[in-house]
Amino acid sequence: MLMTHNLELDAQWLTFLHQRCSPAYVGLLGPVERRESVLKLSEIPDLEWLDKHVNGPVGLDIGGELPESIALSILAQCHAVLYGASGEVLNKRSYIRVNPS
Repeated sequence: MLMTHNLELDAQWLTFLHQRCSPAYVGLLGPVERRESVLKLSEIPDLEWLDKHVNGPVGLDIGGELPESIALSILAQCHAVLYGASGEVLNKRSYIRVNPS
């Protein structure tokens, strides 16, 4: 997770992560506008890397606004990314069959 409450510092950290260790998941806390500002300030030209590894706003849309709900949504997204899962609803997958009654 990345949020220092300083856009320029976040951009520097993002650049450092890109250049030095290329993590599988980088989560940017805050709204879309904040993400766009950090990405612009970072001046990372590798748009493919940004698209694949940088997630912001972080989390899956599971509903709720309490800190516990936000934490759960972030952990769920991290888990899905680390295990190569889509995070989609299980009953939408073709291999799960529901017998209509």
